[in-house]
Amino acid sequence: MYCCSFVFTPGNYDEEFNKLNNAIDIYCKSLADFSHVDSWQSADGNEKNSMYFFKSQEAIEKLSNLKAHLKAKDGVDRWYLDYRVDVFQLVKSYGKQDRGRDSSLEQNLL
Repeated sequence: MYCCSFVFTPGNYDEEFNKLNNAIDIYCKSLADFSHVDSWQSADGNEKNSMYFFKSQEAIEKLSNLKAHLKAKDGVDRWYLDYRVDVFQLVKSYGKQDRGRDSSLEQNLL
């Protein structure tokens, strides 16, 4: 399992942002190797994180080449005060609740 974690400080969103963000989200969820999205924000709401989980690196590459994604990357300074992207391989995940996730997350993933 692979995760693309987008940690950001929101700026001002506009219609173009909303359109691109929606297109990217729909595309991600349409990929056969898409697993799920987790999101969180700091208590003060100033920092947010959207974590997209995929079963393959190929799915991440498809996303990174999506026209809407490339266009969004060009406008990142318009919509975010700060941001960071972390891409990592998830080795193991466990917890109190499965939250409807893929059962393979409860096993070693390497």
